[in-house]
Amino acid sequence: MSASFDQTSHYLGGCQCGNIRYAISADSIVAYCFHCLDCQAKSNSAFGISVWFSTSQFKIMQGQLAQYTFTLDSGEEKLCAFCPDCGSRIYNTVTD
Repeated sequence: MSASFDQTSHYLGGCQCGNIRYAISADSIVAYCFHCLDCQAKSNSAFGISVWFSTSQFKIMQGQLAQYTFTLDSGEEKLCAFCPDCGSRIYNTVTD
């Protein structure tokens, strides 16, 4: 982790147990509430909240993520990265 990334970070966060820490250097973040069945199931609520930014603006500062992939109804593959200790989802990304 480079110190310069940390100095320009606008947002810092992590998982519930504190083993994963991350920094986001985006100037602005767009947040969305998703009400699809996948987001409802993964969040155990009526919706999931996501923020979107470029992968170049995101850096894992501490810890090692676990991940799994599955196929969406659209046929796209979704990768979910999470803390292997507490299960907090850290990020998702969709690929073709």
